[in-house]
Amino acid sequence: MVLFCLLGLAEIEDSQAQTDNQIWSNFAIKAPLDEKFSIGGDAGIRGLISGREWSQILIRPTATYRAHKLLKVSAGLALFSTFNVNTYNVNEFRLNQDFNLTWPDLGWSKLFFRLRFEERWFYYQDRVNNFSLRGRILGGIQSRDLTFLGEKRPIYLKMMLEGFIPFERDIEEVFVNNFRWYFALGHRLSKDWRYEVHYIRQISKLFDSSGSTTPQNIFRLRVFYSLDPKEEQIDDDVINPDGD
Repeated sequence: MVLFCLLGLAEIEDSQAQTDNQIWSNFAIKAPLDEKFSIGGDAGIRGLISGREWSQILIRPTATYRAHKLLKVSAGLALFSTFNVNTYNVNEFRLNQDFNLTWPDLGWSKLFFRLRFEERWFYYQDRVNNFSLRGRILGGIQSRDLTFLGEKRPIYLKMMLEGFIPFERDIEEVFVNNFRWYFALGHRLSKDWRYEVHYIRQISKLFDSSGSTTPQNIFRLRVFYSLDPKEEQIDDDVINPDGD
């Protein structure tokens, strides 16, 4: 019901301003190798609600090391293929390094933070290829499992804020992300399956002579599968919490 209300508000807003409304979906999997190491990743598709002018597919394998009970370090690579009707298509290859801290434990919830560095290679059609560096800082809060709908299928709530820090100003992206708000509802279907429904409010800078900014409403469905259900804890839930 909440999702339908948000979709309705987004359509009204889109008719009044230059706001993009997007739908994202992805499937994520995790496979622990031992008590400290795990591998996994996700794949997904994205597009506009209003049409087919923009779409994207992605795949992101990741390796994670639990350095401490509260700290995880991750490294990954990603491939994004973006298709545009009104401008050039682009393939992006990306490397990233993450530092994830889950602290403090407030009892009813936990705070979590992530620092990420990204090295990004852009390959364009009929344009000069490019490289850029970017930093990302994310902070959020996730509730403990709420069992009023049943002990075996609890839900949880999550809220996050993320800022983007470009280290180079001459990149040739159509949009340059500034920050995102995330609001999410998670539902555990079993010990190894869960899903999350996200509403993301993203502010991006338009890469043109005006330098104007544009808001984006993003509705995302994420499905998770763990090959080791007993490891599915709240601190595992917040690893790689975002999309792009």
